Amino acid sequence: MVKSKNDIAFEILVLVIITLVGLACLIPILFVISYSLTPMEEMLRNGGFSLIPRNITFSAYKQMLNDPTLMNAMKVSAFITIVGTAANLVVTLMLAYPLSRSYLPGRKVFVQLIVFTMIFSAGTIPTYLIVKATGILNTLWALILPSLVAVYNFIVMKAFFEGLPNDLFESARIDGAGHMSQIWHITLPGIRSTILIMLILEIGRIMTTGASFDQVFNLYSSPVYEVADTIDTYIYRTSFGGTKNFGYTTAVGLSKSIIGVLMMLGANRLVTACGEDGLF
Repeated sequence: MVKSKNDIAFEILVLVIITLVGLACLIPILFVISYSLTPMEEMLRNGGFSLIPRNITFSAYKQMLNDPTLMNAMKVSAFITIVGTAANLVVTLMLAYPLSRSYLPGRKVFVQLIVFTMIFSAGTIPTYLIVKATGILNTLWALILPSLVAVYNFIVMKAFFEGLPNDLFESARIDGAGHMSQIWHITLPGIRSTILIMLILEIGRIMTTGASFDQVFNLYSSPVYEVADTIDTYIYRTSFGGTKNFGYTTAVGLSKSIIGVLMMLGANRLVTACGEDGLF
């Protein structure tokens, strides 16, 4: 097939755009790696920018391994993600399934109220008052329970529940299957791939506080660092309120991202090895 000049020009344009976008994604990553390996003195001499370090040092990574505060922050972040993800999945399933059934009275009102919370947030002070009133202040549960239901995940789950054929549920009811039997034998197998994809994505952010950063940062203080300090807040506190060792905190952030990527790849490989559809 002979390509016309317009086709060749279009392909060249596409390649140029892809190359520019690739460089725009690659250069920041290289800069982060370089920052974590460059001595602070050299970085200051270069005005805070050094894409290719002249002198390489691993002092930031050695400091990470000997910092008990960082290890505690990693434990808190991992606990929040693992327990929070499991609890969020269970509660979201329990909420999305009944609200996906057309025969539930008033379900549209409940769905509208839930979606409204995704658009409108009460703010930090009401959250603090609720956490204090429920008696979970200064505990890890204060970082999990207020965000127990993710509205986005609820909408996705509800849409998949509604996409399941009603004939299956009707046949199951005729055969005498109750709600729990329908959920176990029809609903969960029907959305298994969706659940696994969500789990893979959540495992990838195992060390990331995510949307809870503002909540943690605004509510915690030095007396409760042991139960409230996550990696994200630790990086912020160390960068701007402590030693201001940006090379060290860059190494911490890079290590957190690498752990997340490896965990996501491992989870995806495990899912595909079990015969299910993975993320990629």
